[in-house]
Amino acid sequence: MFSLSRKRVLGLPLLINQRVGFKTQTKTIKVYEPLPNAHKDGKPLMDVIRADQYKKLDPSGIKQKLLDSKNPTRLRSGDIVRINYKNNIKPSITGMIIALNRAGLESNLLLRNQVTKIGVELRVSVFNPIIERIDILRKPMTYRPRNKLYYIRNNRLDVGDLENVKGKKLL
Repeated sequence: MFSLSRKRVLGLPLLINQRVGFKTQTKTIKVYEPLPNAHKDGKPLMDVIRADQYKKLDPSGIKQKLLDSKNPTRLRSGDIVRINYKNNIKPSITGMIIALNRAGLESNLLLRNQVTKIGVELRVSVFNPIIERIDILRKPMTYRPRNKLYYIRNNRLDVGDLENVKGKKLL
């Protein structure tokens, strides 16, 4: 049905002979050279793109260390943190982490605080480019037995007003 010509040079067209019924037609298909540096050092393309994004969004690697499960000073549910934004675009946010979603570049925190005795929750993307730094203000003496602390909402375990919490800056 199809026959390929054996002689082919990159950048030159490839000739294909196609037999349809009693006729033989010759078609020309362009074959292009591969893109340069599509795979750097034989690594998969998505790994190269992901590494470039990490370098762009977190050049110092501090945010990656905060999410690393082997790091003893990592973020955990129950920690009280302050999110500081660049150029004071938004006021800094203080809250207790009740959920931490580690999903690579899409990692996010669910913070809970009380403002005028009303519980307020905010989901913050860790690798958001307008976040300057994440300060860990306080770590609990003992951690609660669950990774997601949704059960603290609206009961005696709920967080109080955390705006006046002072702590040490780790970053």
